[in-house]
Amino acid sequence: MHYVTTKSSSQFASISSKNGLLTVRPAGPNLGEREAMIIANDVKPIMDSIGGAMRGLVLDLSDVAHMSSFGLGMCIELRNHAKTLNATTVIYRMSDELTELFKMMKVDRLYTIAKTAKDLAAATAA
Repeated sequence: MHYVTTKSSSQFASISSKNGLLTVRPAGPNLGEREAMIIANDVKPIMDSIGGAMRGLVLDLSDVAHMSSFGLGMCIELRNHAKTLNATTVIYRMSDELTELFKMMKVDRLYTIAKTAKDLAAATAA
């Protein structure tokens, strides 16, 4: 099977794809309405171009300290889009504050949460 490796960036995120795994790392420290809309609009066409070869989406939140409801909505929107491509979604390096937000909004169960590189490797193993 042939996989394409790409790297790109949107105005508010770095985006890379390798071996069917798409990684999106929003720039921090805030993920609000404007940033969330632009990131979602930049990422979904990339997901579609990978199509059936996409096996996973990693949302690397290591640079994000604060997230509005729009940022949370973007995470859910991208997860739902990945699901239509039969890809799993992993949230990586989320702060304790964001972890509490995800738990409070009861959306943490939609994702595999990876705190360390070892957790991420296990969650994304082919």
